[in-house]
Parts: sequence; C-alpha cells; structure tokens
Amino acid sequence: MDPRRILLIDDPDKPKVQSLVSRIPGAREVIVPGGQTLDLPGIRVRAMGEAEPGMLAAESKATLVIGERDPAIVADLLLVPQEMREDTRQITDHLLIWVPQDRQSKQQITAFLDQVSAQEVHLLTEGEDDPEILLHAPLATISTEKIAGEPLAMLAGVGSTRNPSLIMIPRRLSAAEQKTILTTGIPVFIPQQIRGRIEIRELRSGEFSEADSVWIDYHETKGDPQTDRVFAAFDGELIISLARCRRHPDGFEVDAVYTPETHRGRGFSRQVVGALVEACYNEELTMYAVQHLKKFYSEFGFIPIPEIDLPASVRERYLWAAGNLEGAEVIPMRRTPARPLILTGFDSHK
Repeated sequence: MDPRRILLIDDPDKPKVQSLVSRIPGAREVIVPGGQTLDLPGIRVRAMGEAEPGMLAAESKATLVIGERDPAIVADLLLVPQEMREDTRQITDHLLIWVPQDRQSKQQITAFLDQVSAQEVHLLTEGEDDPEILLHAPLATISTEKIAGEPLAMLAGVGSTRNPSLIMIPRRLSAAEQKTILTTGIPVFIPQQIRGRIEIRELRSGEFSEADSVWIDYHETKGDPQTDRVFAAFDGELIISLARCRRHPDGFEVDAVYTPETHRGRGFSRQVVGALVEACYNEELTMYAVQHLKKFYSEFGFIPIPEIDLPASVRERYLWAAGNLEGAEVIPMRRTPARPLILTGFDSHK
C-alpha cells in the first residue's frame, strides 16, 4: 500500500471517510476532485477539477485510489463501504487476507505485508498453508483458517465476526463481488496487479556501476567491490532499491539504503535490508539510522546504542555533528550476530 498521493474519488463528506483517511499510515497528500476541502491535520489536501477517474489518477500521479467501486485504474485501490463501521485503529493494524493458491496472489500478499506493520493477521487459505507468507509479518500474531465453500462469502462472514481493520484481496473483483464483500462494513484493499517478477539478490562486482547510477540521487554514493556487499531489488534489469554493508577495519556498517521515489511504498527497502541481514548475519552490524526509521530497523534485530559503542571508522562519518545526533536526526544502532528470520526470498542459509 503506497499512500503518498491518495486520490479520493469517494464523497469526502460521507460519514467516517475523513476518519478513514487519517488512519492510513504514511498518508502524505490527499487529492479531492471538485474543489471540496477536508480537515486532515498533518496531511496535505489538494483540490482538483472534476474529470473521469482515470484522467484524475494520471494527472495527480495518484498511488492509492479510494472509492466505493473499482474505477479500473492502474493503482492500489481502497474500497469504502457505504455503511462503514466505527473504528479508531490504523487500518493496517488487524488484517484479514484471502490467500488463493496461485503464485501471483502470494507475491501480492507478501509484498503488502512487507509494506505494513500489522499487529494481527488472519489468513483465509485455499489448499496447504504457505509458511513463506508468515515470514513477511514477523512481529504480528498470525492465525490461519481453511476456506470452506465460496471464498468471497466466507471472507465476508469472517470479516463480520472478527472485525478486522482492513480486508486485503490480492486480485480485482467483479461488481457483484465488491458488493458482497463491502457488506462487512470493513474497507477492502486491492493492490495494483503485479506485471513482472521482482528479484532480490546480491550484486556482482561488475554490476556496481549500475548501483552507482541509482545512488547518484543519494548523496552521489558509490560502491566499492573491495569493501562492500550490495543488495538490490530488480524489476527486470532495472535496479529499484539498494542496501549496502561496508567492511571497515574495525567493524561492519549498514548504510546507503535507498529506493528511488517512483518505486517507494511497495516494501522494496524492507526486502533488500532483509536480504543483507540474512547474508551478513554472522557479523556484528552497526549503523546510523534515520530516527523515524528506528522501528523499521528494530524489526531486523537492530537496537539503539550509545554512539561511543560504534566502531571508530563508522563514527567518523558523523564527526561533523559534534555529538549532536538529535540535530542530525540519526540514532546509532547495532545488530549482534544471530541467524535471523527469513524476511525475503533471498535465503543465504540454504
């Protein structure tokens, strides 16, 4: 779920819609057609003229579309029930997910779980349980239930009794299916459909120049095959996310975690950091983490430490801050050597 630019094609005056938008983690901007206004503290609200949903989505570069029905737009979609239940939770806290058996649906589900920090996940599964899905929500309480009968009807029934904050369905629905599932009063998330396979792997030395061309927008960072291990997410031949582990004389540092803006919000940083940790788990890893990403890195086993506990070679990078790390908006963190949970498709333990 990528909530950077939300196009609200539903009626903004509908009861509970504003509350819903305010409970979407990471929402940055809401585009409202027709010049209407919304009161959303901390979120930019932008008005647009009336037009067809597809044109509005293209002009606004929306990454998430909210409405009562699927407008057949190539974007993540959040369906809003006409009669929505009262809720104060973030919408990704308690998830109900339909898990079909096809590979593409499972890719959609694992990518979605990589993007959110759910507290509880209930999976409605067809066939055998897939243990790979569980590894993409390591901090959540997960339960599973076999589908008996028609999937959408069972999903609606379970949704009505378990009261999730969000239902996730990894494929588009017909108008009749949308009507069935929205009777629960629970919002329904349907991700943009995957077109190609994303590959997560370590770069070979001959590919470092390709990483440098991506990092040029990240402080013009450059990799060194003599000291660095670099992990990347590939969409075909295109690098869309990076993370680096650099060997210093006195320790190992994780840095240069970067995803270009056009590919953010889809969990790629989580996957490449997971690949790095899985491959380098025998080493003590340290970093200067951006403060607001403290929780993100803690999911990989990093804990805050005093700056003096960092290797001297790592501390050299922030000598300019003169000990004022709060002003620099970073926090020292360390991960002790330990075999991690497998968080991505990159498994170095095989």
